[in-house]
Amino acid sequence: MKFKKPTLKTSRRMKKVKGRGTKPEKIFASLLRKNGIKYQGQPKLFGKPDFRVKDTKVLIFCDSSFWHGGEKKLPARHLG
Repeated sequence: MKFKKPTLKTSRRMKKVKGRGTKPEKIFASLLRKNGIKYQGQPKLFGKPDFRVKDTKVLIFCDSSFWHGGEKKLPARHLG
């Protein structure tokens, strides 16, 4: 496949896409704080996780539905 240079319209639209501080990330950060969980936001690690829970090996990725099919309804899973 040959690389096609993006149009000016596409380039402007993509510049508006935020990589940090999205609404899902802000909501999740507030939930972590309310539950007393210490975390690091946007750690510089492979895969670019959104959060790292301190003193553990837990990484959290907040992927919005925009990148994964929009309006698809997925069944809720409860981890316990």
